[in-house]
Amino acid sequence: MNGGVWYHASEKIHCKRSLHITKDGETTYYHSAKQDGELVAAKRWLQRHGEEYGWLKPTLLGDDLYSPEPYCRQVVKTGYSFIFTCKDTTYPWLHETVEHSENGERSHREWNGQYHLEYRCRWVNGVPIRYTEQAEEALTVNYLEMSILNEEKGKRTYYNRWITNKATDGGNVKPLAACGRTRWKTEKEHNNVVKNHGYNLEHNGHGEDHASEHFYLLNLLAFLFHTLLFLGEKNSRKARVLVGGTISIRRRSTPFVDFSMKTGRLLSFLSGEMSLTGDTLNC
Repeated sequence: MNGGVWYHASEKIHCKRSLHITKDGETTYYHSAKQDGELVAAKRWLQRHGEEYGWLKPTLLGDDLYSPEPYCRQVVKTGYSFIFTCKDTTYPWLHETVEHSENGERSHREWNGQYHLEYRCRWVNGVPIRYTEQAEEALTVNYLEMSILNEEKGKRTYYNRWITNKATDGGNVKPLAACGRTRWKTEKEHNNVVKNHGYNLEHNGHGEDHASEHFYLLNLLAFLFHTLLFLGEKNSRKARVLVGGTISIRRRSTPFVDFSMKTGRLLSFLSGEMSLTGDTLNC
């Protein structure tokens, strides 16, 4: 699947707003949540809505795609903070500078219920993002990285590095790294849930005009409210435990299926009762 999350696809049904791809002589028409490049869309959103949400003092999270200096400057100018993944292939000079700078380091050991994990964090503040003869011309960022070593497995199970405009020290380096890691939940885990765990995002109808987009937005609203209920309402958590058997249930389709079956039984019962009296059930 190209171009982000598809919420409608067909080889026949399409409209003037449909995108399309052709492979092996067959054309597929689709609607996608990402109509253009991610970075282009991010810049456009910041221009349109940056001032509106500035009072929240947001921190933007993103992968290496968002780390180019022009976008980082735009984020800072808007009054936001950022924590973006930064690969050594993107800014080799920055990483070389970090390796030859005096680093702050901190480590601690945790037991997660299965393994002993050692967290090793390293950071450097005030690093120019790129090489330039005039140092003041380059954006200055703060660098941090985290490694997680599994003692029982005897190997490193996680490693990543980020750039940020937040001042970094031994007291906040682990929380900042944890924030950087949460990007994965939004981009990977949440998209997976709305596609495969009950919301069937990719199976929207097309309709005559904007029905596909409306179904997509309703799906996102449903996901948002279900998440808020789970986080803030104890009865919602109890319901998911009763249906799914565990509070950590990931497949949200289970409550949907259970509700659908019970509703179907109720309608069948009502239909049967009314047929005995000569009435018709209109749904």
